[in-house]
Amino acid sequence: MLKKANRTKQLYCEALLKLSEEKPLAKITVRNLIEETETARQTFYNNFRDINDLISYLPINYLKTSGWQVLTKENARHAYEYAYEHRSFFGQLAFHTGQNNFRDTFVNWLENAYYEQYLSDDLTEAEKLRRTLAINLFAIGITNQFLEWCATGFTWPIDILLQVQDEALPSFIREQLPEE
Repeated sequence: MLKKANRTKQLYCEALLKLSEEKPLAKITVRNLIEETETARQTFYNNFRDINDLISYLPINYLKTSGWQVLTKENARHAYEYAYEHRSFFGQLAFHTGQNNFRDTFVNWLENAYYEQYLSDDLTEAEKLRRTLAINLFAIGITNQFLEWCATGFTWPIDILLQVQDEALPSFIREQLPEE
């Protein structure tokens, strides 16, 4: 059952990418998606709360299912290249606002992923707070950097983006990353 749900979600992701080449995200409706996928409206709502949920799901799912540790430079490079490949979709994310918008959803997801990996019960309260604040600052910063790159037409070189992202990485995370 889980595999079928994943296939259905992937079908909606592919339809969203295709439709975003034809029209602005703000103009894509659930009706457009169900027509493109030849599914029922209820099928869409069985998988997503609303269209904004799908918009946020697509990039996060790509990162989750890539099998990469997103924090490494090489894996971040693949993510940037994926965004560039699908620039008709990603170029609109910086302007995606409202409930369940991409920026807020992505920052929250990224923060929680880092918390899970780098906050443990054996840390002092002061160290937990320091790490939490460092994670929050990093997650917000790289998300804003990514969205600005998208909004400016993907003109900044990926190598420079990766260098800045790497330099901003909190030391307690960098120390635990595998050598590249």
